[in-house]
Amino acid sequence: MSAGNLREKLFAQYQDFERTDGSSVISPEGFERLSNDLGFDMAKIEPLVLMWKVGCTELGTVSYASWQDSLAAMNVSSTSQLRKATDEAVKQMATDAQMYKTFYRRMFDYLKPGKQKTISAEASIS
Repeated sequence: MSAGNLREKLFAQYQDFERTDGSSVISPEGFERLSNDLGFDMAKIEPLVLMWKVGCTELGTVSYASWQDSLAAMNVSSTSQLRKATDEAVKQMATDAQMYKTFYRRMFDYLKPGKQKTISAEASIS
């Protein structure tokens, strides 16, 4: 089976529904199942890094196109490879300031409500 087909099969395991526009997505519930299957604690940084690495457009929501493109770019086609890639990204951020800055900006965008330019103190420390 090709890597693309393996990524497609993996996506299907966590896909919850198709949107009304016909696009396939992994919803936040499916993303949480994926994170749990990878052994990630939802209260830690790994699910956030995973969200960033797979190209979530909304908090915990992954489109089929983002999934395929992101996993292909990481050369990943299995949960064990995805776990390894996420763990490596977490480690790399500890020493790569530019990578951390990119991650931080993306998380800021996920957390801020609407078009606000700031987030509450509660959200920033949670």
